[in-house]
Amino acid sequence: MTLSDSRRRTLIRGLFLCTCVLPCLVTLAWGWVVRSDAYRDAWQESIAVQLGMRVTVAQVRTPRPGTLLLENVRGYDPETDAQVFACRTLEIEEYADGRHLRASQPEIDAVHGARLFAALERRLRRETRSAETAVTFEAAELTWRVGGESQTLVDVDALAGPAESAQQLLVNFALPGTPAEHPVSLRIARHTSAQPETTVELDTGAVVLPCAAFAPLTDVVDVLGPRARFAGRLKLRQTAAGWNGVVAGDVTEADLDTLVSQRFPHVLSGSAELQIHRAEVAGGRLEHAEFTIEAGPGQMSRSLAESVGRHLGLAGAAAPFPAGSMLLFDRLALDGAIIAGGLTIKARTNERQGAILRQGDVVYWREPPPGVQSTAQLLRALAPAAELQVPAVAATAALVPWLSIVESGKAMTSQNGDAGTLPTAVRLRVRDIPAADDPLRR
Repeated sequence: MTLSDSRRRTLIRGLFLCTCVLPCLVTLAWGWVVRSDAYRDAWQESIAVQLGMRVTVAQVRTPRPGTLLLENVRGYDPETDAQVFACRTLEIEEYADGRHLRASQPEIDAVHGARLFAALERRLRRETRSAETAVTFEAAELTWRVGGESQTLVDVDALAGPAESAQQLLVNFALPGTPAEHPVSLRIARHTSAQPETTVELDTGAVVLPCAAFAPLTDVVDVLGPRARFAGRLKLRQTAAGWNGVVAGDVTEADLDTLVSQRFPHVLSGSAELQIHRAEVAGGRLEHAEFTIEAGPGQMSRSLAESVGRHLGLAGAAAPFPAGSMLLFDRLALDGAIIAGGLTIKARTNERQGAILRQGDVVYWREPPPGVQSTAQLLRALAPAAELQVPAVAATAALVPWLSIVESGKAMTSQNGDAGTLPTAVRLRVRDIPAADDPLRR
C-alpha cells in the first residue's frame, strides 16, 4: 500500500506528537504537580496521620523514577507544638514488597520522642493501614537530644513490619568510636493471639549506652540520673500478669542523690556502679537477682547509716558514727542476692575484712551474720518511720510492686522458673535482602 505525501506527513506528525511532545508535556505537568503546594501538603498530611503529629515539609522533589525526596521535614507535638524531630532530607523509595527511607541529619528530641514511639506502638498493634508493609530506615548519623545535651548515633538501621504471627521493630546502631561489627541491637515485637504479648530484647554489644537514650520508654533517667550508662543484655515479655524475663549487665555513673535522696527521707550522694550478674522477673516482681554495688567517695546522712545498719544487721562490731548529721565515706561495696523475697548481703573487699562501708581505717558497716533476711527489711531501712508489716508508704510505693516480700522466719525457696535466655545481637541488613534471609519472615 502506497501512502500519499500528505498522509505520510500526517502520520509522521502524529508519531512525533505521541513519542516526543506528549511525553514532554506529561513530564512538565508532573513536575509542576510535584512542586505544587497541594502535592507537598498531601505528603505533609499523609505523614502527619501516620505519626499522629503536625508535620511540615519545605519541598518535595523526584530525583529519579520511584523515588521522592522530602526536604526540611519537621514534626511537632500537636498539644504543645514542641519540635519532636527534624530531618534535612528524607528519601523515600517504593518497592514491590515494601518501602525504604533514607534520612540525612535526623534529630530527635527525647523529651517529646514518646510521640514517635506512640506511632510505632500503633503499628505494632496493627492499628494502621500500612502495618502489613515492611519499612526499612537508615541514617549515617542520628542526633538524640535530651534536655541541653545530645548523643550521636551512627550507622542506624531499622526494620518494621510483619513477622510470624507478630509485628516487630528491629533497630541497630552504634556510637562514634565503637566497633561497627558489634552494634546495639533492639527488638520489640507484638505477638497476636487471644492474649497479645509484647517482647523487648536488647543487646548493647560493644557499646556502653547512655541511659538517657531510653527516656521516651521509661523513667530510668529520673531514677539513675542523667549520666548513668548501661552495657548488657535483657529479654523481657509483657503479659496481662506483668513483666517476665531476665536482665544482665553493668550500670555505671548512677547518681545516688537521684536514686535515694530525692525519693526517701535520707541523703546519699556520689556515684555508684551496679553489676547485675543476673536478674529474673516473673509476674512483674523481682524473683531472683545477683548483683554487686560499689560506690565512693561520697556522703550519707547519719539517719540512713543508722537505719540501714539497724534493719539490715550491718551495725554489729562497727565503729560508732561521728557527731553531725552527715557521714563521709571512701568506699561502699557489697555483693547481694534476692531470691524469692529473701535478701543476703556480703562484703566485697580484701582491704578491711568484712567491711561494707568505711572511711579510711574506720568501718561503719560490716558484713551481717550468715543467713537470709526479708526484703521488707530493706524497705524499712529506707522508710524507717513506717513500722509496718510491709512498709507500703509513699516513699517505698515504687519498690513494693517490684519486690517479692517474705517476712523473716518464713521459708524462702527459689522460684526462678524458666526466665528465658538472654538475646544475642544480630546485625541487621536493611537493603537487598533475599526473600529466604528476610528477618521479617524468620
